Amino acid sequence: MLTGRSLQAARATRGLSGTGARELESFGAQVESFGLVDSPERSREAGHACRRADIDVLFLYVTTYALSSTVLALVQRAGVPVIVLNLQPGAALDYEAFNRLPDRTAMTGAWLAWCSACPVPEIANVLRRHGSVPSGDRSADR
Repeated sequence: MLTGRSLQAARATRGLSGTGARELESFGAQVESFGLVDSPERSREAGHACRRADIDVLFLYVTTYALSSTVLALVQRAGVPVIVLNLQPGAALDYEAFNRLPDRTAMTGAWLAWCSACPVPEIANVLRRHGSVPSGDRSADR
């Protein structure tokens, strides 16, 4: 919970816009957007933008499948704590509505909206391997 001061937060994808950004702002956070990060090059650019914006924490909203190589450079260059958001559009996929979609293209798009959990373990593992996530309990260091 944020109290007494404004926390400057950053989001690495457009997905946190709307409800998520408003929720953070309701706690007094200043939310910066660095757009869609979908390549290692864009990851490095966004990481540098995070440093220029002097953010305190990075909220990484994985909206669909993301390669760990796309995330690593961003996190390393940002140099701040990271919260990986593993969110989906609702409580459960409506399979009846999904099966009524007109074609495979529409089905693929709808399915990918529910696929954000797929890369989260890969992202967590690459961050741990590269020292971006502490191993073990560090609560005493805070």
